Amino acid sequence: MKYEGMFLLDNSKVKADAAECCGVVSDLLKKHGANVVKIERWDERKLAYEIRGQKRATYVLAHFEMAPEKPAELRGDVNLSESFLRALVLNVGEDFPPFVTAAEYEAMRPKKEEEPQDDGGDRRRRRRDDDGMEDFNA
Repeated sequence: MKYEGMFLLDNSKVKADAAECCGVVSDLLKKHGANVVKIERWDERKLAYEIRGQKRATYVLAHFEMAPEKPAELRGDVNLSESFLRALVLNVGEDFPPFVTAAEYEAMRPKKEEEPQDDGGDRRRRRRDDDGMEDFNA
């Protein structure tokens, strides 16, 4: 079966150069009998939340083929390994999705809208009487 995997590597355990990052992921995949089709180091980025005391990680994207029972074993090894923080492995069906590099993905990503302008703290509360409701006691 065909799979796509995104692996987060611990920067304190693995050097940030592309060859070593890809090598660590490739070695793990081959250990589980995977046929690696394509692999690329994406980028080092800040994590949304701290994982194992790390605030940054290196992302590696891989396309590979392996037996259907192997991803569970692969996830177990990722959880036990000091080099990996997390991994997401998805079954992609019949065909691999287009392989997108980090730079290509960043170009496709929608830009964040500009922050709303500060009103200087002049936020007046609306009176309860001004809610548009009619007075039912009349």
